[in-house]
Amino acid sequence: MAVATHPPIQPSPSPAHTIRTRLKADLIAAMKARQTDTIMIIRTLLAAIDNAEAVPRTSAPASSDGYTPDVPRRVLRATDIHAILTREADECRQAATDYARLGQHDAADRMHTALALIETYRLSIASEATMPPHDVMEVPQ
Repeated sequence: MAVATHPPIQPSPSPAHTIRTRLKADLIAAMKARQTDTIMIIRTLLAAIDNAEAVPRTSAPASSDGYTPDVPRRVLRATDIHAILTREADECRQAATDYARLGQHDAADRMHTALALIETYRLSIASEATMPPHDVMEVPQ
């Protein structure tokens, strides 16, 4: 008699892993298409998420055999990712306003394009995190 074996249940990926996977795939596509502005934006978002996952350094980790051990990264929730993307969108929005005020309309347009891309990722994580509708911002034109 054959015993049915089932594959182990895999834990669902964290929101940070999910958005990071999407960002990396989009980064590769942007690199292939030579979309330099999109590449810059996606790299900025990946760096912001990586920085948020870093644990505070309280003291130098003990070294053994000349190697420094890695410390586990902080696990981010969907609400954490949403907050990071909101902060990045706010900074982008402020930069666009500043550029427009200074008469640098090309730079302001680039910021609005960046803001639209950031909002796309932010809205996708908001739906995953089941954020209330009032937390979802619209992109100003």
